[in-house]
Amino acid sequence: MDDDFISRLQTLAERGEAQNVKYDGVVARLAADEFCKLAQPGSAETMRFASIMREALPETDGLSAQRIAESIASNPNVPEAVLNQIIERGREAATVILEAAPHISTALLLARAECGATSEAAAIARRRDLDAPVIAALARRTEPETLRALAANPTAHISRGALLNLVQRGRFDPPLARALLARVDAGADVLCLFLAADQDRRRTIMTDVQRLELSRPVRAPSPLEASRRTVLSAAGAGNLRAFANAIALAMRTSRADVERMIEDEGGEPLALLFSATGAPTAAATEAIAALAPARAVHWRDNVMLALGMNAGAAWRIVNAVAHGRTRAPAAAREFRTHAGPPVFDGSAHREAPLVRKDDLSRA
Repeated sequence: MDDDFISRLQTLAERGEAQNVKYDGVVARLAADEFCKLAQPGSAETMRFASIMREALPETDGLSAQRIAESIASNPNVPEAVLNQIIERGREAATVILEAAPHISTALLLARAECGATSEAAAIARRRDLDAPVIAALARRTEPETLRALAANPTAHISRGALLNLVQRGRFDPPLARALLARVDAGADVLCLFLAADQDRRRTIMTDVQRLELSRPVRAPSPLEASRRTVLSAAGAGNLRAFANAIALAMRTSRADVERMIEDEGGEPLALLFSATGAPTAAATEAIAALAPARAVHWRDNVMLALGMNAGAAWRIVNAVAHGRTRAPAAAREFRTHAGPPVFDGSAHREAPLVRKDDLSRA
């Protein structure tokens, strides 16, 4: 970026002005290309480049600004003032810089992660150098594009609290769910995303949960075991509605949640529902054949693995799918006690006396 080059740029700009034509975009692109050719630009060259861009960028069209951003984004020698100037323009040029530029202040990234446009937040979420405050700010966003980009970034160390929030959103956002399932740090927190997993991931989840249950000193019970006879009877008769109702009642969930598991093409969720009742494999296999004969003939190894799981392990998965958690929901009975406001799980306040009508009248 010697004096001759600067002189030629000035001549070009002057000719444009004489013809009432804006050459600012051309000037900015030529300056950016020339600067990027320098392996180690000196301070004078850097200042010249910043001065040219300061004058030319405001009059540069959007497409030229995007091409300039693409050419300088990965260059560590570009002055921060130029990067900030492009970011302030917004739109596509800003997203290119926010995603790829190596030297952007944490304060700027945090501000854009919190209040920037969706495209800017998604671009930041794809960076490989995110720190905890920026990741937390991105995880609080609500746009699917941002959350999917963050979940798909293997270098983003998402806190467990933020990860759990993303998992809950992933229950109703398949692309987000798949991105979360691919993360190595997700662990058991992705149980409720079982329906979005492919066959290999489902096999891994089932194997891990079964191993965990078998390692417990005491077998974990399944609330569905008490409904085994009703469930097998409805399934054996091919009564899909009665089967779904019986499962939904036992799980304290909606029939729609149960039907999602029943209608899954893979067949593993339906097999897990039978395993969670503690039904023998032979009885469960006959019931599935009666309940879904057209689909059952295509099911293979994973379904047999699901049918072989113990009731507690199968319950952990189907309960997570239905409720988004591994613990059973509390009983929907309200108690009012002297100890405090109404509670919906009576077991936690079993020793507190119930309020009688006489107590209320005396009060």
